[in-house]
Amino acid sequence: MRKLLPVLLVLSLLLFAGAAFADVSTVLKPVTPSPVPTAEPATPAPVTRAPATPVPPTEAPGGIIQPMLNTAPPETTAASKPTATPKPTGTPKTTVASTPTATPEPTATPAPEATPEPREPDASVHSVLNTVPPEPTKVPAPDPFGLEVPPSSRIHVLPSATEEPPMIVDLIHNRSALENVHPKLDAQYLHIWFPIIANADEALIIYGDEVWLLDCGDKPMAERGVKMLRDLGITKIDKLFNSHPHHDHLGGLEITNKAVPIGELLICFPQDSTETMVEAMDYARQAKIPVTFYNNGQVFTMGNGNVSLKFFFADNNDLDMNNNSAFTLVQYRARRMLFTADVDRPGQQAILSRVDRADLRAEIIKYPHHGKTGLFEEFYQAVRPSLAIITNINTDWNGIGYLKMKNVPFQFTCTIDAYLHLYTDGYTWFMEQVPMKEE
Repeated sequence: MRKLLPVLLVLSLLLFAGAAFADVSTVLKPVTPSPVPTAEPATPAPVTRAPATPVPPTEAPGGIIQPMLNTAPPETTAASKPTATPKPTGTPKTTVASTPTATPEPTATPAPEATPEPREPDASVHSVLNTVPPEPTKVPAPDPFGLEVPPSSRIHVLPSATEEPPMIVDLIHNRSALENVHPKLDAQYLHIWFPIIANADEALIIYGDEVWLLDCGDKPMAERGVKMLRDLGITKIDKLFNSHPHHDHLGGLEITNKAVPIGELLICFPQDSTETMVEAMDYARQAKIPVTFYNNGQVFTMGNGNVSLKFFFADNNDLDMNNNSAFTLVQYRARRMLFTADVDRPGQQAILSRVDRADLRAEIIKYPHHGKTGLFEEFYQAVRPSLAIITNINTDWNGIGYLKMKNVPFQFTCTIDAYLHLYTDGYTWFMEQVPMKEE
């Protein structure tokens, strides 16, 4: 029995060890994964994005405005372990645009910057590009009473010395120039006529049905003036203006009035200033011609007011009568003619301090004192004439040499059997000679 006791002890130990082993094997048996849903580590779960939420733009380096990529981090699954989390694929880099992204709504697009208003180029640009239209030149506008102004290249035009080059068509030396001018039938002209006179002044001004006379010459020259009035069919003179009471400007009053009645005599010197003036006043009373004084700076108008005559004089007691005689500025629209009576250089210098130089500007000048002397330089610069009319014969007096030196064209009034005629529509001067009628 004692011999069996060790065997039984060993068997008991073996049985106990087997049982223990069976328990241990049961505990250590590998567990088969159940079909509990877990995230597949290789396939990330779909990402749910916020619906249509606009993202404001951001300004990238360099100042370029561009929208942010509308991305979100991937959702974390329940089975993910910190140690098992794969390297994040991350939000795609800004430079990679392969990942589809939501397009921002148009409202998120920044408004375009306001276009700045164009700046006016400077003067140097204007002359090259002409991007800004220049100030319109003062070209005469079409007018129911105007002429169709021909191109200056097709006609003989006297040279200009004014800011707006005046167009003076010389029909005396180029009669064919009129072929290129087509006046309208209803054109309204201002006419200025000179008789065939020398060493005396007389000029006839006609506008519409009004007839005015500037001076009336001396007795011999007045006879020539009467011949012109009759040739032109003039039957009345509304006004006679006297520049100063010397015989070669007022001595022809009686001869003129007996041929063509004078409606009014206008003077600017005292009635007893000269013997010629006294005689004229006596005759005016006998012939019942009204006598009126006109003042320094006074303006008279003709017709509808388009034509004006402005009178001014030095009114200087230190000067003689010639240099105090009246200037007459005749203006019709854009065209001007300055009558200077017998004002020599001292009077020309004095008048510069009495009137605005703009009042002296004219395209045509009735040259002072029949062409005896040159002009005072500052006076010439103020007038800047393009043509001079000389109430004389062809002479070599100093005034003629002066005009040649200044290269100013001139025309004498005393020619053979022809009157000097200037006329304008207010934009173009025409100069011609009209033959006197045979007896």
